Amino acid sequence: MPRPRRHQGRPGTQVIPEDWEADHAVVADKTRTATCTFTAPGGTLAFDDDLNLLPGSGPAPLYSGPCRVQILTGRDAVAITGDQKQSSTVYRVTVARDAAALVIGAAGAIVHAGDASLTGPLIVERIDRGSLRFERVIYCVEDQTRPSTS
Repeated sequence: MPRPRRHQGRPGTQVIPEDWEADHAVVADKTRTATCTFTAPGGTLAFDDDLNLLPGSGPAPLYSGPCRVQILTGRDAVAITGDQKQSSTVYRVTVARDAAALVIGAAGAIVHAGDASLTGPLIVERIDRGSLRFERVIYCVEDQTRPSTS
């Protein structure tokens, strides 16, 4: 009688090893050549008597470090406000997989990138989540309420 073939691996072995994410995340970490920062939405600003901004009184930093940035072509959002057509570009930004502090609405900026046109400012619109991943993927749009740094 032939042995049944269920293709589930050897009995008693895991299909996906426990350290699978960490082992493969090393490769994804090496692909992040840009640097970005993200801060919490809102925040309280404090000023001294001469109306100078006090250090450390702005929004709390959520992430600052390496990232990979791509503009997603064909996914630009277009809105008509009054008589003006406003478009915003969608960006796919990947950061380290343990960057879990990011939230929807966080403000971001590209500090350094190989492409000088990638400067932001950005607003986090969506964060991909999952049980098995090599990196954290976030989707941002340009923040048109703040002036660009370029």
